[in-house]
Amino acid sequence: MKNPIPAHTRHLLLQRSGGLCEAIRSGVGGSPLPSRCRSRKWLSPHHKKFRGRGGDNSLKNLVMLCGDCHYAVHRHFGKWTEKYNIHFWEKEGEKEGVV
Repeated sequence: MKNPIPAHTRHLLLQRSGGLCEAIRSGVGGSPLPSRCRSRKWLSPHHKKFRGRGGDNSLKNLVMLCGDCHYAVHRHFGKWTEKYNIHFWEKEGEKEGVV
């Protein structure tokens, strides 16, 4: 992989996420209301601004996503259906990122 995410950055990302998916989406637990996913399954970093579009490996540009949410982001990128309306959870005071 070209320009991998440094181990220290991955550690900080995992720490920030609390070991949970940081996606906010509709349909979590069958609820129609948007809520934080919180899954621990198959967590991996996702670039908010893709590296191919000038994004970097900074903590501000990364979000931890579970396998299901990561798949949905890439598979449905730009399609605003209620089922796949995904936002990223961020700490209070930070601007919410939107896919």
